[in-house]
Amino acid sequence: MRRKNLVVMGCFVGVLLLVLPALLQADVFYKMQIKTDAYEIMGQKHPAEEHVVSVWLAKGKAYMDMDTAAVLVDGEKEIMYMINHSNKSYLEMPMGGPAEMAEAMGAEGDEDQTAAMKEMMKNMAGTMKFTVTPTDESKKIGEYKCKKYLGDLNAMMAVVKMEIWATEDIDIDMSLYYQMSSAAMDSFPGYEKLLKEWEKIKRFPVLTTNTTEVVGTTQKTTSELIELTEKDAPKGTYDLPKGYKKTEMPGGKM
Repeated sequence: MRRKNLVVMGCFVGVLLLVLPALLQADVFYKMQIKTDAYEIMGQKHPAEEHVVSVWLAKGKAYMDMDTAAVLVDGEKEIMYMINHSNKSYLEMPMGGPAEMAEAMGAEGDEDQTAAMKEMMKNMAGTMKFTVTPTDESKKIGEYKCKKYLGDLNAMMAVVKMEIWATEDIDIDMSLYYQMSSAAMDSFPGYEKLLKEWEKIKRFPVLTTNTTEVVGTTQKTTSELIELTEKDAPKGTYDLPKGYKKTEMPGGKM
């Protein structure tokens, strides 16, 4: 799995989880066009890239596919699977707080390492600050009437400025996401504050621009909704691909 794919997918998972469990009737299929501008970091140049991400959503389940990588979310089991199509493998990750994540990443039987991992993740979570500011600006993007929101995320060495155009024209009950997310992440330090900021949006993101500053480098990523349809997902969409092998994180238990 290419590192760039992981970066783009990492940014996109936030949007995916924002709408993940909010469906009551038919499944929803949609596509997002992801564009990343060229940038240079630590002397290495990275060209501009463009991807189309396909997403299936059902109540408590989601599947997001992009190029050689995919993400499968099982809300009932509170598990996220990071899938690598290139070598037919997957990582299994808990959707809990730092304790669960530390257990998954810590070496089996090594209590000291697991404890250190828990402390590190707690400190990381404590440094995160996120604010969402609604604006009075509005415009039509495609067929959707959208309102503009500004987001500011500070996470250790990274600062992310977000411009989010979201619509109420897509009928999705966002409150169901917040209920499930609170249950899955209530042990994560500071998570309730982050959640309260997301709740200010209450709309489906149609166009999002993220400008990230890290290690003296600025990277810009744009995500735009290009298709959305309600229909039944093909059989097996929310299952792990057959023949794929579970792999482990280096030094961990995954």
